[in-house]
Amino acid sequence: MVLTESDYQDFAYKKKYVSAKLLTYFAEHPVFIFGYGFNDPNVRSIIEDVGELIADADGFIDNIFYVKWGDSVDTKSSFQDEHVIFSTGSQFRVRAIVTNDFDWLFSELGASQELKSINTKLVRSLAARTYKLIRSDIPRGSIEVNYDALERVVDNEDELPRLLGIVQANNTNLTHPLTLTQVGQRLGGKGWHVAGKLLDRIKSEKGIDIRRSDNRYHCKIKIGRSAETRKWSSSTIDLLRKVDSGEEYTIQL
Repeated sequence: MVLTESDYQDFAYKKKYVSAKLLTYFAEHPVFIFGYGFNDPNVRSIIEDVGELIADADGFIDNIFYVKWGDSVDTKSSFQDEHVIFSTGSQFRVRAIVTNDFDWLFSELGASQELKSINTKLVRSLAARTYKLIRSDIPRGSIEVNYDALERVVDNEDELPRLLGIVQANNTNLTHPLTLTQVGQRLGGKGWHVAGKLLDRIKSEKGIDIRRSDNRYHCKIKIGRSAETRKWSSSTIDLLRKVDSGEEYTIQL
């Protein structure tokens, strides 16, 4: 609040900060100025700062409303709907509201209205669909969609990546990037032997041989016509660390 002479002096130092804060609201919210005359120097200086950045070609600032009290407003047949502020080398215009009753204005500003046009099912569904993308470049093209396309995204979870031109990665080299030697080395060994012994221990304790099938830990990949290699996921490392430390563990193939 700016009430006393010292307040005004302090305001003069901080008006740049106030102007900057106002700019953050202009994208979505109007700004109403109450309690100041149209020619208040502090308000004028703020509007000049803001106007330099966001006023249109004619100097009009659409989102600022100057609210002025007028006792004789009921007897007037015409009203001032804009206020002109002259700046160095230019001028700015803002909306003006002259009234002798603030109740209606405060009531409108305080009203909260339901957004009836928003499809909440669509919003929730879009928010729930998050895709982890592995790319070597940055997409630069624009995508034009209509409401029907968004509805299809809600009904079919595969529609969003297709809409964006994304193919889901099922490449086992991405999901299972490690050799058993690499797994063993990450467990602190020099080769695959540490990991191999822990896999044998799981088979002994749980009766599950992870190497017998393709699963979240292990997969067998064909190389050439007849050769095969085994690859392992990073989940294998987490599992084998638990086995090695004697922690409780479960196998989820």
